[in-house]
Formats: sequence, structure tokens, C-alpha cells
Amino acid sequence: MSHIATIKLRIDNLPALARACKRLGLELMQGQASMKSFQDGLKCEHAIRHSGNMSAYEVGLVKSKDGGYEMVYDNFDYHLTINSIAHVAGDGLEKIRQLYAAEVAANQASIDGWCNVQINFNEQGLPIVTGVMA
Repeated sequence: MSHIATIKLRIDNLPALARACKRLGLELMQGQASMKSFQDGLKCEHAIRHSGNMSAYEVGLVKSKDGGYEMVYDNFDYHLTINSIAHVAGDGLEKIRQLYAAEVAANQASIDGWCNVQINFNEQGLPIVTGVMA
């Protein structure tokens, strides 16, 4: 039995997603056409894998109706091992979602002319985008 969950977040900036994944020790596999889960062979356009645990289930990126991507993953893996992708990425993949949003915001700030744009973290571990207006 599969436990596939869909994360309702529009992903339309793959470089920002790749940077967010790298911060978590994950890797965006562009062009990978299937994702590892309980039900092998689930189709996707791209996948996210755990760099330190090649046997862990993966997150798939599937085309959404609006032209971007949505993340899908087998959330049962969260309960199997401390090295699962869900443990690294957070329940509901919250850490990927937060870091992706921060990477997109940092990228836009740079485009808008901000200087010294950085992603820092507050006491709760949430990403904060900082910079200086030019």
C-alpha cells in the first residue's frame, strides 16, 4: 500500500529548488523520470534524493495544471528511518518549502538591486532573507 502525499506549492524556479535542497543535504535530480517509493516506478519530471541515504524514498516533481511543478512523496517513509528524506526535509516537506521560498525571495531581491543578499536563520531555525537596499 502506498502513502503518496502531494504538496500544494508551485515550484517554477528549479535553480532555487536545487539550492534549497543542497542546504539540506538533498540533491535535485533534473530529468529523473521516476521516483523511489513503496510503489516503484511512479512517474515524475524530476526527483529529489537524499544524498546520504540512497535507499531512502524520493520526492517527485510532477507537472501541475498551472505549468509549474508540485512535490509528491511517499510519507510512510517518514516513520521508517531517521535517515528518511522526510526526516531531513521536515514533516510535510516543510524545510524544503521554507528554503525554496527563501531562495526565490533572495533571488528576486538580487534582481531588484539589493546588495549582500543572504539567507540566515532565526532562533527557531526558520530562514530569513536579509540584504541592503541599493
